[in-house]
Amino acid sequence: MLSQILSVIEGFERTHGCPPAAVCLNTRHMLELMDEWADLFDGQPLALGVRLVVVAESEAPLPQALGAPARPRAPEPDADVLLAWTPGQQSFA
Repeated sequence: MLSQILSVIEGFERTHGCPPAAVCLNTRHMLELMDEWADLFDGQPLALGVRLVVVAESEAPLPQALGAPARPRAPEPDADVLLAWTPGQQSFA
């Protein structure tokens, strides 16, 4: 199971140029991983470099990588205005 998870991560990185935000597993996958690599789950937490999200089997029949949504770029500020704010305004200019 670990090799399958690593393969999903590597495929996402090749496609998108960055690691996934998380890997989605179903409960059966997680139990397999815990059985295969019991030492990873005993004692101190291990930083895998990616979050594992466990969902129902109907939601993820196979392990899949999840990317973070792209954040919109803020417009470039005017050079002489650091912050513009008008009372009652809902956002920064």
